[in-house]
Amino acid sequence: MLALIAAVGIALVGGFVYLRMAGGKPPAIFGHFTRVHDDNTQTTHEHSRAAKRKRRTQAEAAEHATDEVYLTGSDCPAPQGCRFNVTCASDHYTPFIPGCHPRPDVPGSCARIAMSEFASKDEVALLIDMAERGMAGRSKAGGPTILDINGGFLRDPQGVVNIYKGRESLYSVDEYRFYGDIVERIRAFVQASFELDFLYFTAPTFITRLVGNSQWKPKSMHDEYWHMHVDKESTDHYDYSGLLYLSEQGVDFEGGLFRMESPPMVVKPTPGLVLSFSAGRENKHQVALVTEGTRYCLSFWFTCNASRRFKTFLDGKAHDRFEGAPAEVTDARN
Repeated sequence: MLALIAAVGIALVGGFVYLRMAGGKPPAIFGHFTRVHDDNTQTTHEHSRAAKRKRRTQAEAAEHATDEVYLTGSDCPAPQGCRFNVTCASDHYTPFIPGCHPRPDVPGSCARIAMSEFASKDEVALLIDMAERGMAGRSKAGGPTILDINGGFLRDPQGVVNIYKGRESLYSVDEYRFYGDIVERIRAFVQASFELDFLYFTAPTFITRLVGNSQWKPKSMHDEYWHMHVDKESTDHYDYSGLLYLSEQGVDFEGGLFRMESPPMVVKPTPGLVLSFSAGRENKHQVALVTEGTRYCLSFWFTCNASRRFKTFLDGKAHDRFEGAPAEVTDARN
C-alpha cells in the first residue's frame, strides 16, 4: 500500500474539481460551453477580507475563455444535477469490460457529472472532523496531506505512516458506518449516472487537505499536486473518478480551482458538491495551487475490474490488499 499511496502522489488532487457557471443555471445536459459572466455588482461588504475575496472571484471569472464552462455547486441542484458529455479517448478502455467501461462509439458514454448538496452540512463537517483527527500531529506548514480512512494510510511531505498501527481506533463504530455509507452513496451515484450494470470501489479513497503557504516548498514530485494529468494513465484500473468537496473556494481558501483541459472547464468548490467523470484522457485535469487557507476534498475512484475491487473494511486496522487479489498485489499500478 505504500507503493499504492506513492503511485497516486501527483494524482491525489486529480479529483479536485471546482467549477462555476456564472450567469444562471446550466441545462441538465451541456451541449456547448457557455460564456462566463459575473452579474453580481455588489461593491459593499461588511468585511474588507470578504471584499477582497469577491474581487478575486470576479477577476477569475473574467479571465476565462469564452468557450470555457465555469461551474459552482449552485448551478447543479439535486436531483437532476448537471451532465456534460465528452468524446471518449478510444484507446483507454481496453480490454473492454461490457456493462461498465465507457464505449467510445456511444455518444455520452464519457462525461462529467456534478450535483450540489450531495452531502449535507453536518455530513461535510463530520468528514472534516474525521480527517483532522487522523491528521493530528502532522505539519500544517503547507502542501498536501492525504488520509485513507479505510486502510489507515496517511501521506504528507513528512512521509507515509499508518494511523492505525500502534494506537487505539480514532473513530467510533457509528463514524465508520457513516463513512462507509458516504462511499457507497457515491458509488451508487456514479453507477446510476453513467448507466452502468456494475461498478466496484477501488483503493485508495482518501480525504485530502491542501494548505496554502507562500513560504512552503515541495520536497518531492509527490507534493506537486498542481500538474495536469490523466487518472487512468497514473493508475490503469481507474475507470471513473470523482470528488466530494468539503470546503469553499473564496471562503475557506484561495486558489485551488479545478480545471479540465479539453473541452475546457473550471470547477469552483462548494461544500457538498460531488463531481464524477470518466478517468481517461478525455478528462485530463489539474488543480491550481492553493495560495491561502485550507481546502478539504474526498477523492475516490471506481473500477470495472473485479480483481481490483477493494473492500470497505472500516475496522480501525491497516489494510493493503485488493479483494480476492494475491497477497503480493498491493500496488495499484501492477
